[in-house]
Amino acid sequence: MDELMDPKPDQEILRRRQEESEAIWDLALRFPEIEPVVQEDIEYYGEMFPNLILSDVVRWMSNNAEVNQDVCRGILRWMEEMVETGSEAIATMVVVSGVEMLPSPDEVGADLRRWLGPVLRKYDGWSR
Repeated sequence: MDELMDPKPDQEILRRRQEESEAIWDLALRFPEIEPVVQEDIEYYGEMFPNLILSDVVRWMSNNAEVNQDVCRGILRWMEEMVETGSEAIATMVVVSGVEMLPSPDEVGADLRRWLGPVLRKYDGWSR
C-alpha cells in the first residue's frame, strides 16, 4: 500500500512503461495504417498510454479486417512475436490489451480469431 502513496514512480515501472511505448512505436512504424490511431490517442490523453493504444489498435482491426486483411494479419503476427520473444512486460501488454480485447464471437471483427497463431490462441478465451 505504501507504494501506491509514493508520488515518485518506481524505476521498474518507468522502465516497463518505456519498453511498452517503444513497442507501440515499433508497431506503428511497421504498420503506418495504424499511426493515426496512435497519434489520436496521444493527442487525446496528452501522453502515450501503450495499453490503451493497443486496445484501440485492436478496435481498428475489428472495424478494418475485411479491407485491410494483410495489415491485420501482420499486426497479429507482430503480437504473436511479442508474446513469444518479448519481455514479460510486453507479453502481458499484448495479452491483456490485445488478445483479451478481441471482439466476442457475435461482434463485428470476431473473425480476426481465424488469423491467430498458436501462441495467441492459448490466451484467447474463445479459442480454447
